[in-house]
Amino acid sequence: MPSGELSKRQEKPGAGTQGRLDNSQTPLDGGKRILLLSETPSGGSPQNALDGLELVYQRSGKSDWVVGGGPVRLRQGELLMMGPEVARRVQKTGPGNAAAHFWIPMEFVSGLIRSASPPIPQTQFMLDCLFARSGGQGCLHFQVAEDTSIQNLVDNLLAALVEEPHQESVNRMTAALLLAKLFGRSDTIPWRRQDRLVWRMLEYIQQNYVHGSLTKLSELLGRDVSFLSRELHRRTGRTYTELVQEQRMAHAAKLLRETDMRVNDIARQVGYENISYFHRLFYAAYAMTPGQYRSRK
Repeated sequence: MPSGELSKRQEKPGAGTQGRLDNSQTPLDGGKRILLLSETPSGGSPQNALDGLELVYQRSGKSDWVVGGGPVRLRQGELLMMGPEVARRVQKTGPGNAAAHFWIPMEFVSGLIRSASPPIPQTQFMLDCLFARSGGQGCLHFQVAEDTSIQNLVDNLLAALVEEPHQESVNRMTAALLLAKLFGRSDTIPWRRQDRLVWRMLEYIQQNYVHGSLTKLSELLGRDVSFLSRELHRRTGRTYTELVQEQRMAHAAKLLRETDMRVNDIARQVGYENISYFHRLFYAAYAMTPGQYRSRK
């Protein structure tokens, strides 16, 4: 479909107070729908916003936003993801501005994140940023204009919502692939300094949950141990030890599900020489012993 024709169809007036396009609604999961919006819901008032993530795709031109009190300049090919409770408004648009607004229900997003095994601590941090928790701005700005795979997915989803709004399985799959791609491109986000520091700590934990330590992390980042410990707890609500244990337990559970390794060997592989201690932690995390967990697979 020519881009001009698609743009015209997107500009059709919304049928309801939320600026929805009637011909661009399609079920995603459990009766919830992904919507192609004619504009930001209710002018960006978080009190009346839809219960989900708003995803803005800058198809051409540029636009200046204020999200959660912070400025964001969105250029052609970039995407802006915003949480449901954060205040947002378009401050200024440039020549040739054209943008597509998507709404994605939180149940759908949460389901994708829960399916990750083992869970990635950075993903929860990204969600906290979207919900403006513990200092997060309330948005994620993906500078992905050069990522052809993401551009193709957005174009496919946009065209499908306009042309084939009832192709449920196709739209669901396309939306899932798009979100997975975006959450995997954290390197394109222009993180604020305080966000980047926490991100690096979480990345270290994910990669070094077996042999890493807060002392080694402090040396790596050149920051005081006490400062890093406080900042990590302030932004995630969990201590360094708790985050490490979550990773160890998740990886142990994965090995129990997918391999025939002995429980003692699994305990050592994820960082525990004290097998009894490993059993206690596993039971606390899953309310069953490693053997019981394995028998359920």
